[in-house]
Amino acid sequence: MELNWTTFVLEIINFLVLVWILKRFLYRPVLATIRQRQEKIEQNLDEAAKLKAEGTNLQQQYEGRLQDWDREKQQARDSLQQEIQAERIKKIEQLKNDLTSEREKVAVIDQRHRVEAEEQYQQVAHAQGARFAARLLSAAAGPELELRLFDLMLQTFDQLDEEQLTTLRDNCKSSENKVSVISAFPLSQAQKKQLQEKLSELSKQAVDLDYTQDLALIAGLRLIIGAWVLHLNIQDDLKDFAGLSHETPVN
Repeated sequence: MELNWTTFVLEIINFLVLVWILKRFLYRPVLATIRQRQEKIEQNLDEAAKLKAEGTNLQQQYEGRLQDWDREKQQARDSLQQEIQAERIKKIEQLKNDLTSEREKVAVIDQRHRVEAEEQYQQVAHAQGARFAARLLSAAAGPELELRLFDLMLQTFDQLDEEQLTTLRDNCKSSENKVSVISAFPLSQAQKKQLQEKLSELSKQAVDLDYTQDLALIAGLRLIIGAWVLHLNIQDDLKDFAGLSHETPVN
């Protein structure tokens, strides 16, 4: 078989033309398309990297926020526990103070009841003592005791201070010089004279005495000079004795 050079050359030329056509109309567009695809892929990879970085950043922020929330919750829990403890301590102290106040009130009330009971006991004791003394002195009363009390009355006049003397004189004037003399036993003329002279001397004016007998006095005298009452008799003294429980404080 012989080689046909003309055909061979033509085939070469056809091949070169085909290569040029492929390069011109196929290879370059394919390369351009491939380059665009690569650029697109690189762009997508860059965006993916950015998204991954953003996702990592968001994840870190989320984890940090979770940690912050945990710390805030723990702080809130600790603060709440402290407030509850403080309120508990406050309530306990208030309860202690209320209990102390109630105990003090109960103690004061109990002390008042004891004082009142003691006062009642003293009143009863004084009243019983006064009744007993009244019965005893009623049996022992007589002219001798009356005379002794009369002498003590005159001595009482001698012991009056200036203020009492002024009161005596003022009451004598306000009563129009009338003095009521009440005695358990009738006074003798000598006693009446002594009493009138003493009152006239002390009041520095003439006085008019009105005599009355009252057996309830048991023994002694009661003088009513205006608004002033001067007594030295068993009945009034026993009343004073019975009233000591109202005037004497109980410790």
